[in-house]
Parts: sequence; structure tokens; C-alpha cells
Amino acid sequence: MGGKLEIFSWWTAGGEAEGLSGMFSVYKKLYPGVEIVNATVAGGAGTNAKAVLATRLTGGDPPDSFQVHAGLEVQKYDPA
Repeated sequence: MGGKLEIFSWWTAGGEAEGLSGMFSVYKKLYPGVEIVNATVAGGAGTNAKAVLATRLTGGDPPDSFQVHAGLEVQKYDPA
């Protein structure tokens, strides 16, 4: 398995960044041929990232994976 995996989030500092890095490490051990693209957006406790994500989704440029809160927030990204 090869290629790139873009992961979009707002985990940019402290323990959150450490947690994201830990997830990347586990993934890289399982899939060493995949390059992880860490597409984090800092600022606004996720507000800035959500604005960038919305622009990318409506522009047809979605990341492979993105951070959202479970529940109602997920529904606004449902294309159905």
C-alpha cells in the first residue's frame, strides 16, 4: 500500500499535537508506504479549521480524513 493520506485537524499544540503524532506513528508502523500529510490549521479552537474545511469541501477538494465533533456537527457535512 502506498500513496498519501491527508489528515485535516486543528490539533496543533500541547497534548493534542502529541496525540495526533502518536496516531501517525501507529499508522506508519502498519502502513510504512503511505505518506501522512498533516494538514492542521491553528487558531480559534477549531473555528479557523472549520472555515478552511468548509471551503475545501464546497470547492471539491476534500481531505482524506478530517476532524469533527460527533453528533449534529457531522450532519452538516453529509452530502445527502
